[in-house]
Amino acid sequence: FTDDLEALGPTFVKIGQMLSTRTDLPPPDYIAALGRLQDKAAPADFDEIKRLVEAELGASLQKIFEEFDPVPIGTASFAQVHAARLWSGREVAVKVQRPNLATQVDADLNSIGRLLASLGLVSRVGERLGFNDWLQEVKVAMMDELDYRKEAQNLDTFSGFLKDYENMSVPCPVWDYTTSRVLTMDRVRG
Repeated sequence: FTDDLEALGPTFVKIGQMLSTRTDLPPPDYIAALGRLQDKAAPADFDEIKRLVEAELGASLQKIFEEFDPVPIGTASFAQVHAARLWSGREVAVKVQRPNLATQVDADLNSIGRLLASLGLVSRVGERLGFNDWLQEVKVAMMDELDYRKEAQNLDTFSGFLKDYENMSVPCPVWDYTTSRVLTMDRVRG
């Protein structure tokens, strides 16, 4: 099942991630298998990642970063994270959205909507069971997740909330190297 979700693409992997946290729905064996989707997805091709970062940031990797590890330190359905070092010496983590993700997510969600409609799940029965509401919530959540500037703003917000707690740390975004599809932030080791 997990392999099938991966084959269907990032939107379905994200749905699998959501299911992995719902202990009231899938059986325990499925939850364990789906848990792998949280951070062990297959990485995107590095050449595509490099092109995306350079297009988003408007310069070559070599101009922006002293070092940029082509092997991701984490991969998930929507993005992968690469360790890097700015020319200032600051160690950062660079979260890069998978290429063409927004288009694919939109198409996938529209397909899911059509599938639910064809099964009669957007009828009164579907409304009673909450399928329409669920699909709308998933759409809003996924589209919000596609804008990394919002995530960077959340990092700043939580950093402010937690500044008085010595044992808690929130990575600070590097705004000059953050766009809707690339989030550069302090690399925090734990």
